[in-house]
Amino acid sequence: MIPGVYLQQEPAPPHRRVTAAHAQASFSSSLASATMAEVAVLLHRQIASPARFPATSSFFDDPR
Repeated sequence: MIPGVYLQQEPAPPHRRVTAAHAQASFSSSLASATMAEVAVLLHRQIASPARFPATSSFFDDPR
């Protein structure tokens, strides 16, 4: 997990009983959101890193 990114659960409406399945689905969607945010940050760091990909090179020029 990224430090500073916390899972925040929305409070359930008072008129509805929260089942285990609902809690699991809610947690899964929160976890998916956090995972997508983490992937976005990692992609941004990789794309924004000038040392790894200089502006003059392209993806297809990689000698590996």
